[in-house]
Amino acid sequence: MFNFEYQYGDIQDVALDSEQRRDVAENIIGLKKKYPKVLSSLSYLQTVGKNKKCYPWLLVSVTADGKHRNDCMIRHIEKDDCSKCDMCCYGELSRMYEMKKDTAIFWSQNFGLPKLIR
Repeated sequence: MFNFEYQYGDIQDVALDSEQRRDVAENIIGLKKKYPKVLSSLSYLQTVGKNKKCYPWLLVSVTADGKHRNDCMIRHIEKDDCSKCDMCCYGELSRMYEMKKDTAIFWSQNFGLPKLIR
């Protein structure tokens, strides 16, 4: 499964910009055609580097001091900028929540979830 790092405000050069992330996602989509077991759904990869809807409450974040929240994991550190975020944990869950057919099939085939869409 591919994940793209979030570009935190005080850390330089650890994350790709949106155009670079888009290019990488396009390359991964090409690889996925050749190697179908690439563990990222097509719907998620197609949203990388683009504006999209995110549902951060789908994921539980636990901080190092044991606090947990159903929210964006960036928000406890700094003001989040969703346009810079292509983290697969939110991207995949958000596409699943939207019931993207390929994502539901992908998750059921690779992670043992019941068949949600036939």
